[in-house]
Amino acid sequence: MTTSSPWSILVLVLALSPHVGRPPFREPTDGAAKRRAVACLVTKDWVKQDLDEIGLSIGKSALVRFRPGSIPGTSPATPNMLHVVVYSADGHRAWMFLVRSKQDGSIAAVRNAYSLTLDDNEWTAGEGNGGLATYGAVGAYATGMAKGRAIKLALEPSDESCPTEE
Repeated sequence: MTTSSPWSILVLVLALSPHVGRPPFREPTDGAAKRRAVACLVTKDWVKQDLDEIGLSIGKSALVRFRPGSIPGTSPATPNMLHVVVYSADGHRAWMFLVRSKQDGSIAAVRNAYSLTLDDNEWTAGEGNGGLATYGAVGAYATGMAKGRAIKLALEPSDESCPTEE
């Protein structure tokens, strides 16, 4: 009887992934790239409405965190996704928005977002695509993101083209 090592299984999973060959989204390390992602998002009416729900508006500033890649516990894998969490002024509510990198280096706003609420130092998710399992995974992911560095960015729309993807 032959046994498989965990590494061979990982290689098989990666080989079968529909995203192999697509460049993974790297976390923007410079302020310009982060501003570009936020500027893309805030051109969308649905993002403006979501921000309004948590007391934010275009032209104001907000704390924002970024994390690239897939959310553990959700499918399909999305290595070319950037998760952008924009926090309310009181820090108890937020929205997680999604930005997808394209082959040509451009970005697109993804027409999906998760409302987030802070409760006992843990974030819970609601709204957005998915059910209870997805919301649990997104909440855990947002809780992990909250331990990272936040930066204050202006919520200013871009003049650059920013398509919307489903």
